[in-house]
Amino acid sequence: MKKQFLIPALLPLVLFLFSFHIKSGTLQSIFEQKWVSQKYGDPAIQLESPDALQPTSLELPEEVKNYIVKMNMFQYQHDALLIMANTINYKPEITASLQGAANGSVNEMKNRPGVTKFTYVEKTETISGKEGIIQSGTFNAGDDKLDFHNIITVEGANMWQVFVAYNHGDAYGLKVKDKLLKSIKL
Repeated sequence: MKKQFLIPALLPLVLFLFSFHIKSGTLQSIFEQKWVSQKYGDPAIQLESPDALQPTSLELPEEVKNYIVKMNMFQYQHDALLIMANTINYKPEITASLQGAANGSVNEMKNRPGVTKFTYVEKTETISGKEGIIQSGTFNAGDDKLDFHNIITVEGANMWQVFVAYNHGDAYGLKVKDKLLKSIKL
């Protein structure tokens, strides 16, 4: 019998999230520039972004390592924008839980030191033919008020996540998120 994986599946990505500072500014030039389309990770996720996402890593706790066969993390950071992608392949006896991953991600974000006024809404949406969850909201991290969108989907022992954050109220930030979301292919 397969186990449902309810440990905060997105812990690695979210822990890395608050090691950046978003500067003020608009994303108009980022949105209007030519974007690149690239595949990331295994199981692969393909998406368009302003520039190629760069591989990054994070040391996982042993209790999390015991459930994972492979994990890939990538990020793109501009002064006023952060895009991250995460792919995880769990051991065959694990079935990733979409709602468990979404709950774990939100709990990890809102409980980070320095995060205040965390609010979000969640909706179910089909992403590249697979059931997914999109969490959208705002939070304060220190003196910065940020908007974020966290896109998660799972299938069997595989999980994919894309996270984007930008300055609160930047209309081009929302356009960047929409363009990114429409480009996702699993």
